[in-house]
Amino acid sequence: MTTIIDGNNEMDCRAYAQELIKFIDQSHWLLHGHNVDFYLDGFFEKLPAEWNSLLDYSMEELVQLGCYGTLRLDASESLRKFVTNSKQLPLNRKPTSDVEHYNVIQSSSSLHHLVQLGMNPKKVAEVQSLSSLIAHYCEKFNINTIIDMGSGQGYLDAALAFHYHLNVIGVDDNTVQTCGAICNLQKMEKYFFKNYDSNLFGCLFHINSRITINESLSDILKRIDVNLSDTIFDNLDQKPTRYGQEKGKSNLEKLKLLQSQDTSDWLLCGLHTCGDLAVSMIKQFIHSDAKVMINVGCCYNMITEPELDNNPTNRESLDVRHFGYPLSQFVRDQGLYLGSSSRMTACQAICRWSDDPSSIENFKKNAWRAMLQVVLVESGCVSQQEASKTVLGKLGKGAFKEGFVTYVEKALQKLKIQYPGEKISESLVHQVEEQYSSRMKEVAIIWTLRSLLSECIESLILVDRVLYVKENQPNTSISLIPIFDHQTSPRNMALICTKELQV
Repeated sequence: MTTIIDGNNEMDCRAYAQELIKFIDQSHWLLHGHNVDFYLDGFFEKLPAEWNSLLDYSMEELVQLGCYGTLRLDASESLRKFVTNSKQLPLNRKPTSDVEHYNVIQSSSSLHHLVQLGMNPKKVAEVQSLSSLIAHYCEKFNINTIIDMGSGQGYLDAALAFHYHLNVIGVDDNTVQTCGAICNLQKMEKYFFKNYDSNLFGCLFHINSRITINESLSDILKRIDVNLSDTIFDNLDQKPTRYGQEKGKSNLEKLKLLQSQDTSDWLLCGLHTCGDLAVSMIKQFIHSDAKVMINVGCCYNMITEPELDNNPTNRESLDVRHFGYPLSQFVRDQGLYLGSSSRMTACQAICRWSDDPSSIENFKKNAWRAMLQVVLVESGCVSQQEASKTVLGKLGKGAFKEGFVTYVEKALQKLKIQYPGEKISESLVHQVEEQYSSRMKEVAIIWTLRSLLSECIESLILVDRVLYVKENQPNTSISLIPIFDHQTSPRNMALICTKELQV
């Protein structure tokens, strides 16, 4: 049984945050340190002796442990308690747990095939669910204008404008993404305006820049460039196919129409806003005149966090208000800082492990990366202190098809280190392989136990955001609910905030 919290009950949220903090802090030994330094740091030696029974588990059993919390009957009491907490403490991720919002999403109609342009099935499901929820709140509070922060290719914007007939301004500072959004918009306008009355649809604009907190909707409307499609295409080296505008209002006419409407009530939204963008949106909601915010965040590894040492003076002097975590004063006061490894762990999709044929293969990839780290350090290519800063990135599938030696060859080639060479000999690579290959299960065990903490860390980051809104906008109504199927979309939690509104 997982946890359901009432975002409007600040005391409950604080108590829940404290539970999470206590559990995560007790498990800090699992979270501190880089996976790549597993062998160098003797990570497995930190495992409680009574948990060594996990060495008898098969790789398939470790996958089941991660996904479902399945343990053998002879598991120690402390291990069973850890696994139970890791599965019971996180926020409930089943959309059916919130009947009101679930019914809204389930009653939504399918998007037009052209609105689905460029989306994979996962994205279609996400856009259909979120757009129906946004439309529900717009109808409920008589709002007809939406700002979409981090709008990307404009998938959500198109659904809101062409399916729900709402006015939308998509904001993204990535030129390539905005260009793609404009291309998609022109294709849709060409079809819809040719076959339907253009007055049926909402106005849709894109802004290729960032907006700042305190900006009102009127301020944002002034930043719309009706000629953006011309200027943005001219600045690209590779010119995409362009589609002429069909009959319908000109951009200038649409903008004047939008500016003439009531701009006092508007909605702020974002689908999978990466890292601190979700934090920026929350601050935008608090400090602007936006009346509703619906945000689904992601990429917790990209959240900024003060990298603090154990010096109390340094902690007191650092202004943590400018970071993405911790946001709320309450969580700051608890003194738990996550660190990069914990934030990366929060991104794990452990719910997918049993259905993912590559789960066991991923154990091997993690072990080989840790073995490569031993090669790099023992050869003198990097010092042990600097080893964790060596970024390898992704390797092609071919690097994992044959054996560890082939993997090392591909990895060193990417790192631009000669192999075999003066520093790294074939004998060293074979020596490391012989010494550590038999210990691959140790990596799998630690990786599984660490991943079991992923949803607890994510839950803490999310409830921290709830508390931050409550601290800064006490009269705001808040919901933190799952709106997508968890296995299809692991980042499925929507933070919904409404300021004092009259229904």
